[in-house]
Amino acid sequence: MSEDPRAQTPSQFLVADDAAGDTLRRIGEIARDAIPAAEIAGMSLLTHDGGPATPIDTHEASPAIDRGQYAEGRGRALIEQATGVLMAKDDDLSPNQAFTLLAGSAERQDVTVRVVARGVVEERDPTVADA
Repeated sequence: MSEDPRAQTPSQFLVADDAAGDTLRRIGEIARDAIPAAEIAGMSLLTHDGGPATPIDTHEASPAIDRGQYAEGRGRALIEQATGVLMAKDDDLSPNQAFTLLAGSAERQDVTVRVVARGVVEERDPTVADA
C-alpha cells in the first residue's frame, strides 16, 4: 500500500531550489486539498513580540480573515495568540506548556480559557504563569 503524499512531513517537501515561503505555501495547498470542507488555508506565524502574522495563504482573503479573528478575539485565534505571547516571554515554553498555563489560570479564576487569553493579549503581561 503506497503512502498518501499528503501525509508526508514538511521536511520531505523542502527542495533546495524552492524558497521557504514557496514550500510553506505548497504545504498550505496540500492541507486545503486534503480537507474536504476547506476552501482556504492560511499559516499563522508568531512575530517576535508574540503577535500573529499570516504571511502564507492559499487565498487573498486569508490574511484579512485571520486579522479579523485576532482583532475581535474570536475563536481559537485568541488562545493561539495568548500562547504566542507567553512563548515570546519564555523561550523554553512549548505550545502545550503555554496552553497548560492558560488553562490552569482559568481554572483558578473560575473563568474560561478565552477570558484569560484575552487578558494576556490585551495586557501583554503573562501573569497566568504566577501560580
